[in-house]
Amino acid sequence: MAQDECREDLSAITDMDALDEYVDAEFQRVSRELRLKQKRLDIAHRRGTGLRHVNRWCLQVALIIYCIMSYDWELSILWLKNPRRKGKPLGEDVTDEEIWEDLEDGFLAFDENTLMSYLDPSSSTLSKSAIDTAIKYTTEMLLSEKIFNTNVSDGTVMRAPTLVSEYNQLLDQTGFAGHIRRRGDQTDPATKHWAVRLRRRMHCRVGKVSVASRKIPKEELQAKASFPPS
Repeated sequence: MAQDECREDLSAITDMDALDEYVDAEFQRVSRELRLKQKRLDIAHRRGTGLRHVNRWCLQVALIIYCIMSYDWELSILWLKNPRRKGKPLGEDVTDEEIWEDLEDGFLAFDENTLMSYLDPSSSTLSKSAIDTAIKYTTEMLLSEKIFNTNVSDGTVMRAPTLVSEYNQLLDQTGFAGHIRRRGDQTDPATKHWAVRLRRRMHCRVGKVSVASRKIPKEELQAKASFPPS
């Protein structure tokens, strides 16, 4: 049945560029599904089911982050350990190993089609706020990496116009993030405050150079930028 539908879709496409785009999209979709199935099988060999430390909403956010980040738990655990995030906080004595076990248990118990529906937020049965939280968090983490790399490579902080442009471009490159609000002009007070909070939250502020001179060696600037701010 699925093969017949695929043939009908292909027969309706006459433009070669459109055909290439269709085949690429189908390949990406099938690849995601196969990787997800393999992950479930791998985890099922060594895990049971049952959550102890993570509630359902937080689990949804963490699992969406896991899928967006190519099935890597690291960023999901980092989000859950953030004391300023939304949702039920973790206990003070919860270890990374316990969080990891909870996430794997939740991943096994979660319906596969429901989880992958995050790719189409308009029709997804997942919490809309969970999808938005996961998209914004992963986008800001990718942006923070760009900011830090720019700080270190150039020895100067990434300026607000570039920061805003990079953020909006990352959202544009995420096919399922069309509904997320883009940031406006860097002169807008709300955008300025967002940029300042982002740098502080992601530890991307550049180190200060105390010598007021325009001829500071680039190596010194890079060394300052490599250290986290005090």
